Amino acid sequence: MHMRKGSTAEAVRKVIKSHPSIIDCICFGIVNFSALSRIITKEVKKAGNLEKIDENAVKMAIIRFSEDIKRRRTLNERMIRYILANSSVRLEMDVIVVTAEREVVLRNVNEIMEKAANARFFQLTQGTRTFTLAIAREASSSIVNLLSRGIAYKMDDQAAIILVSPKEIIDTPGVVSYITSILAWNGINISQIISCHTDTILIVSRDDAIRAYNVLEEIILRLRSS
Repeated sequence: MHMRKGSTAEAVRKVIKSHPSIIDCICFGIVNFSALSRIITKEVKKAGNLEKIDENAVKMAIIRFSEDIKRRRTLNERMIRYILANSSVRLEMDVIVVTAEREVVLRNVNEIMEKAANARFFQLTQGTRTFTLAIAREASSSIVNLLSRGIAYKMDDQAAIILVSPKEIIDTPGVVSYITSILAWNGINISQIISCHTDTILIVSRDDAIRAYNVLEEIILRLRSS
């Protein structure tokens, strides 16, 4: 298929947007534009389907785009900080996560919901071919028995971190990315992410739960104080 030729500026924007680390460096003002243009010129040429490319043109496009990035990032980061400062975090230990075939869950959905009605913690998420259920351990055995023939994957010893945020989280890009990147840098793996209106639910290993909770609580408290 023939690819449409684009402009250098369009190609530069496309390449930079695909590298979050470059965006971070631009926002912190620690980018050498000449060095960056040399590094990404070949990628820009390919991204824009350009026959010829001038390194100086790439550099100028980076400089122009960097001002737009800084302006947008500043506004977005202010909103992210506001949302997190006004969020609360809760921890639910002893959670079991079960992924089961769609047909098996649908066949037993009424019984599952009856058993889950009084559970300390319960979340049901539909995928394309399966459902994933996150259930408080003490309420899980009867539901697991119902689904036993259709279980594709089961994770014991999990915990749920529930971040309850103001309604602005719905329309603000980057909040979940901000949270998950911080947890990743702290070596914490997230096995499931569930969104329910203004609640963001992160399922992590029981071994990481206290540390993950403390990391998020520390961020919230620091943002409130600043």
